[in-house]
Amino acid sequence: MQPSELPAIPQASGIASSLREARAGQVLCIDAKGEVVGSSSRQMIASFAVLFVVFGGLASLGAIVADWLLGPSAATVAFMVVLIGCLEWGRRMGATARALELMGRGALGEAEACASAAASSRLMSRGSRGNARLVEGSAIWLQGDLPRALDVTRRAIAELGTPTKPYRAVSLLARFNEVQLLAVLGDRQGARERLEGIEAEGLPEGDLVRLQWIDTCLVLAFEEDDPSSLPEDLADWIDATLRTNRFGTTLVLLAWASERRDETDLVPQLLDVACDRLAECRIEDAHPRLARWWNDASARWLGAARSDG
Repeated sequence: MQPSELPAIPQASGIASSLREARAGQVLCIDAKGEVVGSSSRQMIASFAVLFVVFGGLASLGAIVADWLLGPSAATVAFMVVLIGCLEWGRRMGATARALELMGRGALGEAEACASAAASSRLMSRGSRGNARLVEGSAIWLQGDLPRALDVTRRAIAELGTPTKPYRAVSLLARFNEVQLLAVLGDRQGARERLEGIEAEGLPEGDLVRLQWIDTCLVLAFEEDDPSSLPEDLADWIDATLRTNRFGTTLVLLAWASERRDETDLVPQLLDVACDRLAECRIEDAHPRLARWWNDASARWLGAARSDG
């Protein structure tokens, strides 16, 4: 089975309530630990209420000060300037979520442009700009421009700097992407050094961070063609990945590692489940060598089974 022949993935929308429940197309929001968290309608209403109060308060304060200093006409102008500025800030803050939504729908060029605009805004904090830059780099990666994706991802890492607590997990995801891109582009030594540096610092317990770490370890082992760097028992990694509805490339990588170790009992199952998850992963563009292995392995392990099905 070729990647172009993969079955369509049922699309969902909105914010996923958890990693286990997440469907293709849904946005994953994470907390400081890297745990996927949902956003209830009550929380969203409360957030908009707070923003409305803050925006209205700032605009009113600006009008009062301008009226006192410059008169009523200047007060009106000041009110409008502050209000427009606050609303623009809110629009920019929502642009990253919009970019993630566009990525989920496969509109990668639009997602890149949206995230790039957000990342370039001086109205946002460095952490918010770094987050947007990470999304931009991911959209570029899925389009197959790996060198440019690495450059943008490094800009995200630099923007995030030494992250404060809310952005620590985001910074780790950016650094994992850098490791993977280095490995796929052939700088395996540089990728290994960076991964070891991340691991030495300790990882948060969040489910998304853990799965991205698993995926990064597997990508590097695959590009090194050496599964010996992986744990002796992959059962926990397989279980964690199968408990989600996404991460198709991770399943392909687990199948590769299992086959290379002559532990082939689960290889057909892993590849079969991967078939139903891979379309959103753009494996041919994002992981060219892995796509070639997938083509060969799916023919060997799934050809007859899928034909019979």
